[in-house]
Amino acid sequence: MTKRRERSAAAVVVVGLIAAACSGGDGESDVGRIEQGLRQIPLSVVDEVRDESRSLEIAVVDFAAVAEIRDLPEPQPGTDPDDAFLQLIALSGVGDEQPTVDVILYPEVLTNLRGAEDVRLVEEQVGLDVGAITSYSAVLASQISFAAYAGNDSVSPSLVDVGDGVLSTYDGEDGEFDPDRIGPVDRIGRPVRVGQQEDVLAISVQREAIADWLESDETAADDEELLDAARALDEVGVVSAVMIESSFRFEARNVVGGTASPDELAEVNELVGPLLIDERFDLVAVGGAEVDGDDVLVAVYVFDDEPDAQAAQPQVDALWDDSTSLADERSIDELVDVVSVEQSGRTVTVIAEPSERSPVRLGVGLVSQRSVVFAHS
Repeated sequence: MTKRRERSAAAVVVVGLIAAACSGGDGESDVGRIEQGLRQIPLSVVDEVRDESRSLEIAVVDFAAVAEIRDLPEPQPGTDPDDAFLQLIALSGVGDEQPTVDVILYPEVLTNLRGAEDVRLVEEQVGLDVGAITSYSAVLASQISFAAYAGNDSVSPSLVDVGDGVLSTYDGEDGEFDPDRIGPVDRIGRPVRVGQQEDVLAISVQREAIADWLESDETAADDEELLDAARALDEVGVVSAVMIESSFRFEARNVVGGTASPDELAEVNELVGPLLIDERFDLVAVGGAEVDGDDVLVAVYVFDDEPDAQAAQPQVDALWDDSTSLADERSIDELVDVVSVEQSGRTVTVIAEPSERSPVRLGVGLVSQRSVVFAHS
């Protein structure tokens, strides 16, 4: 791939070719993977998280596409539980020697798995065939969860009907605990709600989330900011992504600790302040894609409007060219080789080749550490 220090219009042409390859003719075929993933998430779940949590995280992953990039077997129904568990580990990039597009296992059901027996129990209790998952869309927040898994066309016969098409592992109230039901489906024994449409199985601990998924036409793709982020990711052909909506305002106290003196805080602000992006943003998305034969990290910033994005683009460019991650004091150019930083509408998109860590894990790490590249004044 053409590196930034040598780049020309070729980088833009590559992105255009990728975008064209990811879309077909009319209708649904024009919708990219990440946007399609947002369409599986009820808008009501997003709104509930915003009402009750400081941070919203959404993950959309195309298992089949990542498996192809990593030269792994494609998802198949009836995969042996041992093989299905090992496939998940391989998709997540644990132990990678070279940075390769990876999967973040956000949904609780997937993070709860500890081996083949858990894989078997999940299928027995809710009908989720882990080895058959072709993609998932998930919302993660404290006490709120929702995930939709494609590639599953049946549910467990042990589920009970709790009305409105919603099935459940047992007939209890949301948030109720039953220690006898602790297991990989839910580690604290809550009733887990399930719904199915065609080959998609939706799972949540909130009954209303599944009811809305079955009945409501309003999805996360109806949120303009999330949709802009998704479309920017789809322009590059991202196959594994995490969106984080939070406060990205730089706080010196988060760097030096809560016991820092006013002088210490002032010193950090004086050092970091000039580096920060001036324009506010509350939503970033990071993802992995294969572009021109290279596995890349894609980072998208969503600003309030197009003028803010235009003003921020040179600052974003400068930060990714020469800044330091405050968490480990490593220079950004030690972590990535930037290919392009482009503005479109109210988004700014960075494409970079990781030098060590797999792209999605690296991107999520930079966000969670509140690296300077993801902070505004």
